[in-house]
Amino acid sequence: MQPARRFPDELERLPFVRAFPPLAVGILWAVRFPLPPWTLLWLLAGSMGAVLLFHGYKARQGFLLLSLFLLGAASTIIRTPEPSLPGNERIAVVCEVTDTPLIRDRWQQAPARIIAFRKAGDSSSVWQPVAERILLHVDTARPILTGDLVGAFTYFHPFGQPGQAESYEQTMRSRGFTGKAYVTARQWRGTAGRKTDYTISEKIMRLSRRIQKAIGKTLTETLEEQERSVAAALLAGDKTLLTADMRDTYSKAGISHILAISGLHLGILFLLLNGLLTPLVFLRRGREIRSGLIVSILWAYAFITGLSPSVMRAAFMFSVMQFSLHTLQRYSSYNALFASAFILTLINPLVLWDISFRLSHLALLSILFFHPRLRRWSGTGRAARWLHRKEKRTEGFLRYGIRGGRWIFLFTADTILIGMAAQIGVTPLIAHAFGRIPLLNLLVNPVILPLVTLVMGTGLFYLLTVGLPVGTWPGTVLSGLLNIQNAIAEKTAAFPLASIEIAPFPKEVLSLIYFLLTASVFFIKFAEIRRRPKTETNVQKR
Repeated sequence: MQPARRFPDELERLPFVRAFPPLAVGILWAVRFPLPPWTLLWLLAGSMGAVLLFHGYKARQGFLLLSLFLLGAASTIIRTPEPSLPGNERIAVVCEVTDTPLIRDRWQQAPARIIAFRKAGDSSSVWQPVAERILLHVDTARPILTGDLVGAFTYFHPFGQPGQAESYEQTMRSRGFTGKAYVTARQWRGTAGRKTDYTISEKIMRLSRRIQKAIGKTLTETLEEQERSVAAALLAGDKTLLTADMRDTYSKAGISHILAISGLHLGILFLLLNGLLTPLVFLRRGREIRSGLIVSILWAYAFITGLSPSVMRAAFMFSVMQFSLHTLQRYSSYNALFASAFILTLINPLVLWDISFRLSHLALLSILFFHPRLRRWSGTGRAARWLHRKEKRTEGFLRYGIRGGRWIFLFTADTILIGMAAQIGVTPLIAHAFGRIPLLNLLVNPVILPLVTLVMGTGLFYLLTVGLPVGTWPGTVLSGLLNIQNAIAEKTAAFPLASIEIAPFPKEVLSLIYFLLTASVFFIKFAEIRRRPKTETNVQKR
């Protein structure tokens, strides 16, 4: 009998699982206790030098963890955007609209970059050049477009003021914004022309937005209003057509996540591509070809849906996952997930506060840990094996009926269990950030997820065949599927207990909940490891 593997031994095979926590702790520490960046850089250089000088395994590991901690702290101090505009003071600004405006009641809301400003009440003040990202709100009486250079009088409101939600402030800061400004029709002073000297990255983003709008226009020509708005959100990531009522309906039904292109949609595409391209593995170097095609298609889909930060993070995460599947290494799923979090956090430390980043990684981590255990605890695996034995002992058409029933049972049970596993990880954060807990989404997911998959598959086929002589049936099928999806959302939202609203609780309570959840995870894992030697001994005796 071989000795049972201990938990620390298993962590040795997961380098990014061990590397991410000290990096994250360094980021959190720097936010609370900031130090001068040069001090942190000198400490980091000394710690890395100690890693090279010391030969003892434990000493080198300790200094390596300290280096990751200091790296997180230093990168946070360096990358944190600090507002240079005077807060709550009337100023004249020239800013560039950098993304497509969204209509919010009487306001057009769009990301913008301040190019220059001066004090409005001082005629002797000079224009001061800056490069600061803000969230600009312009009165709908003055239409704006992407690339416009806008001149106006306004008040700059930095994030972090009393009365602002802390989660909102942290999310906006993680995306590089330092504050927001409102421009009424009276404060408007006109556009100073359209920017033409775009950088390469800006040209790529503009081309992506143009393709996104072209897809939305194609859908507009064939679908009704409600169907068109949901189709544009699902297929092109364009949520500008969604009405407030439609957003509220999907939110109450607990399925609002399907309206924003994110990890769910790329995950569906990831699974579909891995299934469809499986025959390639039988070719010479087929695994490399399959992985290359899947990663290319994932990034192409991210490109045509607007290259939003959440989509790019999801595309990167699944690219790492695909690489781990290609290597066929044990524990690669956990390592790939933490590798994605490590690299994205290293690039932008403030992404740790982005709500979509936390939700996507927490959901996948919770699924990886809890789904196989929920499957075992619920007896789903035993029921599936019993149906399989029943199928082998049966002949004729009844055998195919049992096979179909087993497939439906496994799909339904796994969909519910995956939803439950994800909910364990994200429900505290959703309740803290949004003040609402969905209750019926676990029952709706087995129906809505296959429907979303069909909508995405049919929609992509429809867009690829526009102008080809295939008839109108793809558009008709897409319209019917969207009608069914909207009807399910409306019926679910109409239930009195579809979701419950709760009072927001402080982040200290959220931290305590996740501390207890993490402790439960370690308790379950250690309990499983303690039971392993007994099992191995019994197997040897038999």
